[in-house]
Amino acid sequence: MEAADFTLATRVASPPQEQPAGAAVAVDDALKTVDHVVASGKDVAVSNGGYLAIASAAEVEAGKLSPLTLPDGCGAPTASVAKPGTFVLACAEGDAQGEVFLIDANTTQLKPLATVDFPVTTAVQTAAGRVLAAGKTSTTVVALDENSGEEVGRTTVDRPVDQLVAVAASSFTDRATETDEDGTDADGDAVVAINASETVIQGVKVASGKPGAALRIGTGVGATAPGGDNMVLATNTPGNQVFVYTVEPVIRLHQVGNTGEGPWAVTYDAVRKLGWVSTTGDNKITAYRFGSGVPEVVGSLDAPANATSLAVVDGDLVVGADGDRPLTVIKAADVDAAIKDLGRTDMSPTDVT
Repeated sequence: MEAADFTLATRVASPPQEQPAGAAVAVDDALKTVDHVVASGKDVAVSNGGYLAIASAAEVEAGKLSPLTLPDGCGAPTASVAKPGTFVLACAEGDAQGEVFLIDANTTQLKPLATVDFPVTTAVQTAAGRVLAAGKTSTTVVALDENSGEEVGRTTVDRPVDQLVAVAASSFTDRATETDEDGTDADGDAVVAINASETVIQGVKVASGKPGAALRIGTGVGATAPGGDNMVLATNTPGNQVFVYTVEPVIRLHQVGNTGEGPWAVTYDAVRKLGWVSTTGDNKITAYRFGSGVPEVVGSLDAPANATSLAVVDGDLVVGADGDRPLTVIKAADVDAAIKDLGRTDMSPTDVT
C-alpha cells in the first residue's frame, strides 16, 4: 500500500444552527450527548460511552428511552445482519479479555454471549449468523457461535480494529459457483475491518485465517456504515468525500462522491435506496443515489449542530448529536419531501462484483 498523507480524522465543529429539520426528542440526562444511533429492523439503539437505550421508532419520538448503564470499555453497538431487532455490543475488560453481547430489542437485557481472551470493542453478527469480534489493541478477529458463544474460528488483519462492519451480500453469496478471494466458498460472512489511525478498510476472512485485501479510505475516515447489498459506505472527513466500497469477493472502491464541509455520520436508507451523509461544517444531511458512475445528490435537510450519527427506522431519519439537541427525529413524510425523483428505482448498484 502506497504511502500517503493521512490522519486520525476528527469531527469538524459546527456553526450555530437555529432551525434544524425535525423535532427534538426529550432525553434522560444520561443521553445528553449521543455518540451513536443504529437501526435494526423497526428498533433503534442510542448510545454514548456509558449508556445504551433501545426503543422503537415511536418510542424514540415520544422520548420513551430507558438508558442502561454500560460496563467500562464498550464500543459502538451494531445491527445484526441476520436478525432484525438484534444489536451486537463488545466491551473490553481491562487488558486481558472482553465480553460480547447479543441484545434483543424485546428484552434489552445485557446478557453476555461470550467472554473472549483479548479486549474487544467492536462486534457484528453476519448474514450467516456468526458473531465476529475485534479490538483496538489487537489484530485478531474471533468468530463465535450465535447460540453457544463458543469460538468457531479466528483470523487476523494487518492493523488493530476500530470498527467491524458486516453487510448482506446476496448478490455474491447466492451464486453457487462463487469463491472468495482466498479460494474458499462464499459463506455469508461479508465483513470488513476499519483502522482509523491509518484510515484503512480491510476484508476479514475467517475461513482462510489470513488477512483480506486492504485499501485506504481517503486521508481520514470519519465514519462507516453498512450500505446496500455487498456495500459499505464511508466518509473521508479531511477530503470532503463519501466512498462506496463493495466487499465480496474482494474489497473494491466502487464510487467516490464530493460532500459539503466535514462529512462525518453516514447511513444507508434501505427503503429509499439512498445514502445519507451529515456534514458538520455546514449543518446539512445530504441524500445520495448510487445508481450512476458517481454518487448523485438528490436532496438535503438541515441538521442539528454537531451531528454524530444517523439511522433510518420506519422511514424516519434519527439524528444523534453532541450539543444542545442530542436526539432529533425527522418524520418520513418530511424526509420524502426533501428527495427529488423519489420514485426512481435506479438508486443503488444492481450487480457490484
